[in-house]
Formats: sequence, C-alpha cells, structure tokens
Amino acid sequence: MCLKIQMKVFTDPCWSIVAHSEPALYLFFPTISLILSRTALLGSKFWYRAHKQQTKEIVQEKTSAALLKIQRRSQTTTKMKTIISVLALFAVLNLATAQLECYSCLDEKCTEPAGNWQKVANCGGTLNPADKKHVGACLKLGYTDLNKNAKTIRKCIIAEKDASGKLQYPCNSPIQGGTVTTCDVCDSNLCNSAPVTRFGYVTVLGAAMACLLHLLR
Repeated sequence: MCLKIQMKVFTDPCWSIVAHSEPALYLFFPTISLILSRTALLGSKFWYRAHKQQTKEIVQEKTSAALLKIQRRSQTTTKMKTIISVLALFAVLNLATAQLECYSCLDEKCTEPAGNWQKVANCGGTLNPADKKHVGACLKLGYTDLNKNAKTIRKCIIAEKDASGKLQYPCNSPIQGGTVTTCDVCDSNLCNSAPVTRFGYVTVLGAAMACLLHLLR
C-alpha cells in the first residue's frame, strides 16, 4: 500500500504530492528548524559552560602553582635568615670568649719548623674590655740587618683599630739601621705563621653574611 500525497511538481508511483497537502506538512519543516535551533542553542550553552569550567580550572591551577612557589621561596628565605642569625650569634659569642693564640720566635729560631715555635695564649687578654680601640694581634715582622741578612720575628702584639676596623701597628726594625721587608698583622689563631696577612674567621664570616643578606633582599 503506498502513501499518496499529491503535489503539482511531480508524481511517483507511491507518492503523488500536490500543493494542497495536509496541514501537518506545513508544520513539519518549521518544527525541524525549531528543533535544530534549540539543539544548536543547547550545544552552545554546553560548550560555553565547559569552556568556562576549563578556564576556571586552568586559572586555579596556575594560581595554586604561583602560591606554592611563593610559599617555598618564603620558607627558603626564612631558613636562610635563621641560619645567618645563628651564625652571627655564634660569631659574637665566640668573639667575646675567644682567646687569641700567636706564634712566638726570634731570628734563627723562626727558620725552624713551626712545631718548634712557641705559642703565646690569650694574646691581648690583659686589655681593658672597655677599650674598643686596641686589640690583641699576631705579628710577623721580616727585616734585614746591617749585613743584609734576612731576619724574622713572630710575636703577640697590641694593635690599634682604625675607623674601618683595619689593624694598625708601627712596623719598625728592632735594630738601628735595619730595613723592614714585611710586616703582617692579623687577628686569628696562629695566623703569623704565613708570609701574608690572614683575615680572622669572624671577618670572613661577617662578609659572607653581608653577601647573603644582600641576595635575600
């Protein structure tokens, strides 16, 4: 059995469509158009919501990563500041209780191995604690005598600090007519064994802490 729908344009064995079709035929195409429009609208809303949720998740992820990075940096900075504070406290306490030790020898004795030199303990220990201008220090003084023979003296001295904290000491030849060749003044234990001036560990530590503080700003 064929469904016969009459239409003026063409005829078919099973379909005869004419312009005067049933009223439902006029409602068919608008209904399909409406369904497609609503489907497209729902699809766009779904896409918008999905895109919005995805964007929100991306923003939250980046924000969490940034906050975590800031937190880790803050923790690292706090740890570094704690370490610096402990080192500074240690340096101050050690400086207050340290007893400087220096080598002591004269002329030919100074040419012997360091194991044969005397050691002077608590160099500068007799100074008044209120005296901030003078400190105990170690000296290595090299000079030549009248016959141009090289001589060396190592001993504990009382040196003066200038405004910059540098040690000052009048390096004079122990004999009249002698010529001073080296004058090394230092303030760390047994530092007058070397031919050059050594810095005290407190000085080095202070410089290191200053550099670290500068980097952490």
